[in-house]
Amino acid sequence: MLSNILKLRQSKFLIVGIVSLLLNASPAYSAGINFVPAGAQIDNDPIFDIPRVRNQATSFSIFFNTNGLAANLRTLTYDILYDPNELQLVNFIIGGQNNFRINRSPAAILGVIQVTHDLGNVPINRNFFIDRINFTTTQFLVNNGTEDFSINLTRAVDVNNVNVFNAFVPRRQNVEVQPVAQLLVPEPVTILGSGVALGIGAIMKRRYSKKKAEQLG
Repeated sequence: MLSNILKLRQSKFLIVGIVSLLLNASPAYSAGINFVPAGAQIDNDPIFDIPRVRNQATSFSIFFNTNGLAANLRTLTYDILYDPNELQLVNFIIGGQNNFRINRSPAAILGVIQVTHDLGNVPINRNFFIDRINFTTTQFLVNNGTEDFSINLTRAVDVNNVNVFNAFVPRRQNVEVQPVAQLLVPEPVTILGSGVALGIGAIMKRRYSKKKAEQLG
C-alpha cells in the first residue's frame, strides 16, 4: 500500500515538473497568418495533407493575428499559391470590412494570387478572419509529395509606416491535397432492383423446396 502511495506521489511530481518545463519553454505570443483546415501528417513526406476525392468542393479560411506588435497594423499583403492542375479556383470571399486589392498573376503553372488589405488601423493583440478561397478538386488530383496550396506573407506595415513583416511567426503555411479512394454509392434504383431480385429469388427457392418435398412424399 505504501509503495503504491509513493509511486502515485512520484508520478504527480513528474507531471507537475513536465508541465512547468513546457510552460517555461513556451515562446512568447507573436503575430501570425495561417489557414484552416491545416491538414495532418498522413504519409512520409514533410508536408501536411488534406484527403479529398476528385471533383470535391474544398475551401480554405485565412486568419491573422496582431499579437505582440508594438503598434496597430495598417496594411497586410500576402500571396496565395495553388496548383491549378489539381485545384480549380471557384471564388474568393473577402472576410474583413476594409479596402481590398487583388492581383492575379498570368502564370498558369503556379496559380499565384497576390492579396493586399488596406486595414486602416487594426488593434494589437487581436485575431481576425480575413478571407476565404474556394476550390474544386480536379480529376488530376494526385499524391506527389508537393504542396498544392500555400499562403506566404510578403509585407505588413503598421500605422507608423514600419514594415513589421519579421514580427509575424508563422508567415508561411502549405498543404498537399491528396486523393482518397472514392466510395461508389449505388443509386436508389439499383438498390431497389437488388432488393426485388433477392425477394424473387427467395420466393422461387421456397417453391422449389416445397415441390421437391411433395415429389419425395
